[in-house]
Amino acid sequence: MRSTARVARLESIVARSVVPSVGAAVPARDPWAEILSLVPAEFRGALAAKLGGPYDADLEALTSWAAAPVAPWARPPAAGVQVPEALVAWVLDPPHRYWVGHHCGACGLAVPVGLDRPARPFPTCPACGKPTSFAAYYRPDPEAKECGSQPG
Repeated sequence: MRSTARVARLESIVARSVVPSVGAAVPARDPWAEILSLVPAEFRGALAAKLGGPYDADLEALTSWAAAPVAPWARPPAAGVQVPEALVAWVLDPPHRYWVGHHCGACGLAVPVGLDRPARPFPTCPACGKPTSFAAYYRPDPEAKECGSQPG
C-alpha cells in the first residue's frame, strides 16, 4: 500500500512537469533562422526556398550544412559576420553531389566535399584562407593562427 501511494505521488509530479498548462502557447521556432541570418541578404530567399523544398540528395547535404555551419569547437558567430557568398552560391547550385565533410582548421566553417569524385571545391577556407580538412571538425588545427573572420 505504501509503495502504491509513492508511485501515485511520483506520477503526479511527472504529469505536472511534462504536460504544459492549457493555454500556454509555445512559439514555433524556425529551424533555419540561424543560418538564414548568417548568409548574405541576396541569398536568403533562395536558401529558404531550397531548405523548404521537396526531399532529394542535394537537400540532405544542404540541410546538414545549414544545421551545423561550423565545427562544434568554433566560437558563436560574431555580430554582423556572414558566410562567404562563394560558399552559399556553391551549396545553392552544386555542380555535383557533395557532403559536408571538411571544416576550416582556424575558424571552423563547414565546407563541402565532392561525393561522386574526389573533389575539394574549397581546399582553403572561403572566409579566412586557412586550410580545410576532415580532422578540423573534431579539433582546431594547432598550426593555424586564429583568423579574424569568424563565419559562424
